[in-house]
This record gives sequence, C-alpha cells and structure tokens, in this order.
Amino acid sequence: MSAFKISIQQFDTPYEVAPEVLVLEGSSGHEQVQNWHSFDAFIYDCIVKAKSVLKESDVQQPLIWLLPALPFQTDHKTLFINSLQQRYGIAVEQMIFEGANAIHSAIALAKEQNFSAFDVIAIDGVFKASKHNGFEYLGIAACKAYVEFTQVGWALQSTSMCSSVDIAKHQPIHAELERVLSLNEQKIDLVFAPGNGLESDDWVSYLPVLSKKINEQTMFQLPNYKLGKMGAIEGVVNLASLANSSLYAERFGQALIISQEYNKYQAVASYLWISKEMCN
Repeated sequence: MSAFKISIQQFDTPYEVAPEVLVLEGSSGHEQVQNWHSFDAFIYDCIVKAKSVLKESDVQQPLIWLLPALPFQTDHKTLFINSLQQRYGIAVEQMIFEGANAIHSAIALAKEQNFSAFDVIAIDGVFKASKHNGFEYLGIAACKAYVEFTQVGWALQSTSMCSSVDIAKHQPIHAELERVLSLNEQKIDLVFAPGNGLESDDWVSYLPVLSKKINEQTMFQLPNYKLGKMGAIEGVVNLASLANSSLYAERFGQALIISQEYNKYQAVASYLWISKEMCN
C-alpha cells in the first residue's frame, strides 16, 4: 500500500482565492453569476477550458484528467474524449468522468499502473446555493495538481462509486458504507461529508450503518458548504486538505471521503494513515 502527497499547482476558479483560503474562510461572496444556457453549452465550455489549461507542447506523462460526472451522458462523454484525444493523444482510461470522486479513482489507477508520480488536471462547473433555495452558476473552474507516492502519509485503502438516476430510491451509499465495515477493525476518525447546500443531505440517514466504527470522537468535516458544488475540483481540494493538514497527520488512522452528485452517483473512498513505524 503506497502513501502519497499532493500539491495543488494551479487553481483557477471564479472565487479567485487560494484553495486553503477557500476551505478555511469561504468565498468573498462577490463572485459574478453566469447565465446557465444548457448542459450542451456547459460541456462545450468545459472542453474549451481544458484546452486553455494545457498546451499541447506542455503535456507531461503520466497525466490523468478529472472531469465532470457523466454516468448517463454517453454522447457528451464521447465528445469530450474525442476532443482531448485529438489534442493531446491521451488514453481513454486516463480521462475519468466521475466529478468529485475522480481524484480517488485516479489514485487507484496510478497504483495499478505503478506510477511513481503523476499530474492531474480537474475541470468542472462551480455552483453555489442562492437565497431562493436554488443555485447560482458561477462558471467553469480548473485545477492542476501533482501527486507523488511516498512511504509515509495517507494511503488509499479502497474507493467505490455507484451511479443512480434516483439516489433517494436506490440508496446506493448504504451498500458502500456496509462494504467499508468489512475492510478492517479500525475505527473511523475523520469523515469528509458531501453536503453543499444545493443537494439533498439524505446520506446523513445512512451513517448508522457505520455505528460500530464511529462515535462522539469522530470528526466530521463539511467543507463543501463553503466550496459550493465544484465537482472534480472539489475532490482534489478535499483530498489535499486531508493529505496536507498537520492536524490529521499521525493523530488519525482512518478517514472516509464521501462524495455525491444528486441523481448521478454516490461514492466512498477510504484512506489509512501509514506511519514510519508501519513502514519499518
């Protein structure tokens, strides 16, 4: 099992603040709201943004793209794949259309491919809750990060995503949380939760499944109420918050990162802290 470290090298969002500032303090609240035209226009804007982030001559391998969750939009996914392949010649498996969960799948893919280090580029839309119980569209964001495997640090234990057109009915996260119970006997110290003020918080009702592993000492982080809904960028920011915080290092042994996009998917990634003693 390989631990990793992650550093965010480029962070281009409508918030115009560094990711650590956004997580700790939230946005300024002065972002300009964009007109939402259509999902087709959104995908086109994502493709344009992707091409602006990376020049053909700057492609360094290995590189994994983290892209909007498109579990049921085959035509849009094909358009995205063809556009990036024509420009960069990237393998299909290195384009992950899972939104916030994409970074965890990228870590798993990199381990399978025996990468010692790799770059990720995340592209997705940014949405924020409005005062009228709806959402405001703020535009397309991009994030570039560098991931390097190490001996000490947080290591991916498992990641699993389940797509659903009706999360409230199918409750896919229930089965994912039950699976987490079978991974080890270790208690869960930290949970990154997916609430963002825009989508349902039904996932909270499934937490009793983990009652044997969580207690009053378990820390729950709700960063996305400040982030809003940022999809693939949200996943990178949350994982960087876990990996780079001295508060969590050594103090905690197991962390869960739960992610979801309503009526698209729910997912759970489990991370274990690998210490120097465990390596020796």
